[in-house]
Parts: sequence; structure tokens; C-alpha cells
Amino acid sequence: MNFFKIITAVTLVSLVGACTTQIPDKGTSSIALQITKSAGSVGVFEDQKLPDSALNDVTAGGYLGWTTFGLLFTDMISGFGFALITDQKNGWNYTNYIMYVDADKYADLDKEEMCPIVLKAMQSTMPQTLDKLQKLTKDDLSESVRFTEARYNGGSELCTDGYPVTNIDDTIGEIRYSSSKYFLGTWLSVRSVSDVISTSLFDDELKDQIPFENAVAVRFVYTNSLMAYEAQKSLKNDGYLSARSMPSSPSIKLPNATFISLPEYENLSVENRKAIRFVSSVRNNDTLYYFAKPINGKQFKTELSEYHRSIEESLSKIEK
Repeated sequence: MNFFKIITAVTLVSLVGACTTQIPDKGTSSIALQITKSAGSVGVFEDQKLPDSALNDVTAGGYLGWTTFGLLFTDMISGFGFALITDQKNGWNYTNYIMYVDADKYADLDKEEMCPIVLKAMQSTMPQTLDKLQKLTKDDLSESVRFTEARYNGGSELCTDGYPVTNIDDTIGEIRYSSSKYFLGTWLSVRSVSDVISTSLFDDELKDQIPFENAVAVRFVYTNSLMAYEAQKSLKNDGYLSARSMPSSPSIKLPNATFISLPEYENLSVENRKAIRFVSSVRNNDTLYYFAKPINGKQFKTELSEYHRSIEESLSKIEK
């Protein structure tokens, strides 16, 4: 993608590589921007400058719900939300996971070599055990058919770990590995691997979440059968995706030093093309960070549970 091309000279504080750029100055930039730029978001995001009064308006309602049929939920629209929505850049149009790994151990790994490292870390927070996966299919699963594969996929490295299924009509939570191959398990696609980052360049709040003096930022796309099951079981009943399967859901637990950059919008119904428009943000397991310049060192953020509760309320309104 052309916005990932580097056009600036390499300096000691730059993140060198095909998908990296200079980390913005701490203290004057959002934690969300520090995370995404360290993972290669050149020209994708920028911080907005908001008035001091906006600090009192950072609530879970600071986003705009919408559908193709027009605007909804005007009671949830705030001045803070409007400021971020109207002024922000587009952002990534899909969910991006960003994991920081220890540079002392992994600095020399390429995307293919990094893939199983990240996959193993992700599985630690949502294990794909045989017993759990067997409940999602009528196919007989066994350890003898378990497989782990990796392949080059259009600029990224794709790695999978799971069990093949033959009858997808009797399976909930299947993941498509290729156009003709389905399985139960996990699927991860590494998009970029940064060069070494000194975590001293980050705000203390972010630095404290990364237990390494030097780190490598890995940007990837991830899904697994348990997340797919949460989405599909609701879709089969009423046509709407389950809020538990959305990237803002606190039920999706992340490993240490891992974050999710939320997409521009989230589909609520595949059939009816209904969606929620997000304010661009980055989450960990309990906090949502906005792309807004800090005021007197104070970051614009909210509790992830409160933010997601508003999404659940919005979905409930649409369903009715």
C-alpha cells in the first residue's frame, strides 16, 4: 500500500523499514498515534487538537452510530465525537492487531519467522483446545489431523493452526484458509515487522505496558474459531453479528504488550448492511485511547467496557 512507503531519511530515532516511520514526540502526541505509527501507519492517522472542555466530554457516547438508511442515535452524538469524526483521517479500513515483542530475542526475524511467534502468544489468551473446538462441529477431530501451516500471501505471511473440517454445513466457527479449505482453529496474517524501537520514546503509560527496553512492533490480522462462533451463532438466529465478536469487545483478551487498532466502522448485519461508525481509537484489555493531542499531559481515553456497552446498546436499538 503506497501510504506505507518511506519517503524520509533514516535517523537514529526513526523506525526503519518498508512499513515504519518516526514515532511522534511523547507528551505532545496520543498513545494511539504512538502505537500505530510505530507499526507503520505513515500518513494514515493524525491527532486532532481539541479544546480543554473536551476533556470533560470523553465518554462512551463519543462516537456516531449510523446505517445506510440515515443517522441514528442522535442522543449519543457529542461535540467531542463530532470533532474526531469530521476531522480524522480515514484510518485503516480493517482491524489491525499490534504486538510488541522483545527485540533482544526477535529483532532479526522476518514476517514468516515472526508468524508462529505471534500466533503462539495470541493463543495464550484464547486457547483453541480440542475439546472446545469439537463442540463447534459434527466432524470428528483428533490430534492426528492437527496441522500448522504458513504461506506467503500478497505481501504478508499467513499462518494457521487448527483442524480441517469437511462439512461446513455442520460446523459453526469455521475459518477459511483458502478458497477451498476450511478449518477450526486460528488464522493470523503478519502485515509488517518494524525495526528495533526504544520504548523510551513512548509516554510512560505506554512504556509501562511493554516490558522491554527495546521492542519490535508486529502488525497483523487475526481471527479464530471462538471469535467466529460468537459472530455466527447470533447471525444464524436474527441476522445480526454478536457484539462479543467485535474488536472492541472486552471478551477478546489480548496478551501483554498487544493492542487493537479499531477499524473505521463495524458491520452489525451482513444481510441488511447496517454498521456502526467508530471514532478511530486503539484499545488494550481495559482502556480505549483516542487520536487526540493530550492536554497538560492528560490523554483522551475511556474505559473499554463503557465504550463497548454503548455499542451493545446501539446494536440493541437497531435489532428492535
